[in-house]
Amino acid sequence: MTPQNTPTPPRKPEPHECCGTGCIPCVMDIYEEELWQYEKDLKAWHLAQAANLPAATTQTAKTGAAS
Repeated sequence: MTPQNTPTPPRKPEPHECCGTGCIPCVMDIYEEELWQYEKDLKAWHLAQAANLPAATTQTAKTGAAS
């Protein structure tokens, strides 16, 4: 795998993007979930790099293409 196949971190919302009214889900909650998935995918990518195997990330499965 090449460096361009590494998972892409989610964009952190700006403070003004949260309306502060307790939306479910809040943009900050969505970001936290996406960040958790990114960290999981990145760990899998690193393990695959160490094993020299292709990483099967959730991002790839969702979009059908590597990010």
